[in-house]
Amino acid sequence: MLIELHVGAFLTLHNNDLTTYKNTEEKMENTQNKIEETKEAGASMVEYALIAALIAIVCIGGITALGTTASQKYSAITSGMNN
Repeated sequence: MLIELHVGAFLTLHNNDLTTYKNTEEKMENTQNKIEETKEAGASMVEYALIAALIAIVCIGGITALGTTASQKYSAITSGMNN
């Protein structure tokens, strides 16, 4: 009888340890998945920032080119009016 109680207590403790281990393992997997999702989100943000920077550079270049062309045309018009 005493041996059965010790075996039963051991099995109960062992099952509790397995449940705790499985819960801990699941929590670790969830944490790892969250870390990977965060890394992917960070990479996406960097990509979007690079795209926005490229668009800004193209816009600034285009506006500068158009501004120079417009300035030259206005200067030609002004000099034509002065003559």
